[in-house]
Amino acid sequence: MAFQGPAAPVVGVALCLALLTGCGESERDRARERVDAYISGEQDVMRGAEPEFRRANETFVAYARGEISHEEAATGAEEAVRSIGDARDGVSALDPPAEAQDLHDELVGYLDLNVDVARETERLAAYVPAVERVAQRVNRANRELRDRLDGEDDSGAQADALDGFQASVGSALGELRALDPPAVLGPAHARQAEQLAESRRLARSLREALVEEDAERVARLLKRFREQASANRPPRLAGKQAFAQYTRRLADLTSAYTAVREAQVALARSLSQAAPAGP
Repeated sequence: MAFQGPAAPVVGVALCLALLTGCGESERDRARERVDAYISGEQDVMRGAEPEFRRANETFVAYARGEISHEEAATGAEEAVRSIGDARDGVSALDPPAEAQDLHDELVGYLDLNVDVARETERLAAYVPAVERVAQRVNRANRELRDRLDGEDDSGAQADALDGFQASVGSALGELRALDPPAVLGPAHARQAEQLAESRRLARSLREALVEEDAERVARLLKRFREQASANRPPRLAGKQAFAQYTRRLADLTSAYTAVREAQVALARSLSQAAPAGP
């Protein structure tokens, strides 16, 4: 299942942190020199990481648009975690002067968010096809049980059919619980696991009622069981809710990038106003 719909805007892949050079009073000059040295180090790191940022952004947006497969998204995200993580470590290792601390913090936050989104993409691309395979198994088990219950009048045979259903659902539930859902699908994952557990409990109760030949209880449980089976048809994983949350995360990248640029402008303004210009 691929995401459909418009993607969030592409985040800029290079920060273009301009060196703050100029002339003026000695204290302002010293501040400029400190900031220039720091920003030069930032530029070296970011310039080297620019191709990786471009590829990461292309992966995020293409996956949101449904233009690449889960496997391609997982590969691109894995590379982004490594390469952008290296850039973040490189920037984090720099020692910003006090004047550039806000800019440094915004940039590290922006890089951290890129790594987080890459990891989220990687987990999402691994989780969605796996959980859809589980859903297919459950749907198949439901169909087979319905056919066997409708085609059998013997309570013993129906009990055997319910035994098989419990085993199939139990196996699917174990696989589901072993998966690692990304944050955007955590609530949906928990609901689906509870639905499967409830289906298995109802199947067990229905089997007991059949063996005990309790017709009233069988009728009541069969109605509940069929309602549960209908409710247990999972929505398309990575559907509207997950898509909205994932694209919101991409929008967060744009906001974080804007915050970096605003910190850059504020730094330039503060240095230009630090002291009156010399003669």
